[in-house]
Amino acid sequence: MTSRFTELTVDCRDPERLAAFWCEVLGFTVIERSEGKVEIASWEPTVEAISGRSDAAHHALRPGAEGRTVRKNPLHLDVSPIDCSTADER
Repeated sequence: MTSRFTELTVDCRDPERLAAFWCEVLGFTVIERSEGKVEIASWEPTVEAISGRSDAAHHALRPGAEGRTVRKNPLHLDVSPIDCSTADER
């Protein structure tokens, strides 16, 4: 199975503000907003595009737990299979 790095998720206090900053810096656009999460990318990540491209991953910025008492990794890396379905990778 071959996979490709497809998404970087960052927990943060203000996803909208951070998305606006990174869109300006990287020339990205907002591709989705849902449940407080903002996703930005330089291209529209579809299954076909992920399989056929080696472009940069898109970024998901989501609200993080404020005042947390347990250490949590604020970054999450996603990889997606490019030569089989997600169900087949299990």
